[in-house]
Amino acid sequence: MICPVCSTNLNRSSYEGVSVFSCDQCNGFLVESRRITLIKGRFRKTSHELVMAAAVSDSVDTAHSLKCPRCRRRMDKKYSKRMRSFHIDKCRDCEYVWFDAGELARLQLGFEATLQGQEAAYFQEQLRNMTPKETQEFAIDLGKFQDHIDDGGSSGRDPDDFITASADEMLSNFVKHVVPKTDRRGISGPHN
Repeated sequence: MICPVCSTNLNRSSYEGVSVFSCDQCNGFLVESRRITLIKGRFRKTSHELVMAAAVSDSVDTAHSLKCPRCRRRMDKKYSKRMRSFHIDKCRDCEYVWFDAGELARLQLGFEATLQGQEAAYFQEQLRNMTPKETQEFAIDLGKFQDHIDDGGSSGRDPDDFITASADEMLSNFVKHVVPKTDRRGISGPHN
């Protein structure tokens, strides 16, 4: 595929552990739209790394309409209000999204600033700090939760009540084993 900005070849690469296409010349990224949620929820890059990458984007937001590298149709410009607004280009046929240099980092920073992003980062940090035994117990609880959801309809209970009770049980086990701990820097959760 060819870069829609500088017409050089796009390379398969990885961004936050997610497969994307990147341009070595303009530093833009082509991402399947279903993978954007995965990228937003990853916290492998530090906030400092993201800020440095996002700083590039102030001057490179493409104003003109771009052609999709995959199908060559015109991409729609979508306005993102997160982190000093910018435009992303989305192909409605292929579901690919083009991010100019730094825009993907800005999208991540915008997500990290939300309560949902802070909770996700805290949860991932807690999971990383689990002992092998706690990890095993948590995996068992997740399996039980899925089994409860799968069996919920045959129990005669309201499915919503059943799912809520199962989730409450799983979360209480998680809280009992993990949440009282602080991470290695002594920082407690996002609500403290």
